[in-house]
Amino acid sequence: MKSGARVLFVWGSETRVTEGFVTDLIAKQWSEKHGNDAIQLEIVNGDDMSERWEDVTKENYDYLLVATSSYAEGDPPSGFGRFLYRLQETSKECDGNPTENKALYGLQHAVLGVGNTQYDTFQNIPRHVDKYLGECGSRRCKQRFEWDEMENSEKDVLRWSEEMIQIILKDGDEASSESKPEVCSWEEPNSELFEKFVGEDGWEDTGRSRTQAEISPLMMIVGAILILAACWYNQSDTGSDEVTNEI
Repeated sequence: MKSGARVLFVWGSETRVTEGFVTDLIAKQWSEKHGNDAIQLEIVNGDDMSERWEDVTKENYDYLLVATSSYAEGDPPSGFGRFLYRLQETSKECDGNPTENKALYGLQHAVLGVGNTQYDTFQNIPRHVDKYLGECGSRRCKQRFEWDEMENSEKDVLRWSEEMIQIILKDGDEASSESKPEVCSWEEPNSELFEKFVGEDGWEDTGRSRTQAEISPLMMIVGAILILAACWYNQSDTGSDEVTNEI
């Protein structure tokens, strides 16, 4: 029978890169280096876990690890939106509650964000996830790793993975970590967020947030109007000068 810390690893992936990091790199590394009995590891897709949200408690897990990317205009990737919704709504319910009464109190978490700095909304969903987890009462046991496709490689994921398992194994030899302070704020290493709210179906709630795709056309229309107005003004001004000169 397996022993050790109970670890829930939730993932969200649009192109299957993040999924591969979790299942083909991290889980494999842990198994090969530390054995299958070192921890009790459960890997679940985000939306699948949203159907079992009531199971995400300290009674069932010790650690909640999340690996996710962002998609399009800072949206959750396919198969992750409903899990983000659960976090989003739970964080609101926990607002103002004493820490020990918050839904995820007693859990420890860490976030692996996967993205590309070529996009303006780089790491938007991982940052939201990290922020929500803390607001729900979970203790941040490791600073969020913001993996960048332009600079990082699989070796960096494996380094994060080994550091994470060492934290888990070390904590297993110590007393409860509930009273320990967080290692850092969710704002580290970066706090830039693009506002994003999702509905129960996991898709953006357009009544609460506006994406860049919505804002950009509006700005283009306003810009076009200003340009036309300037052209009209210049033509009118030139015409007046011509009439004055003729007189």
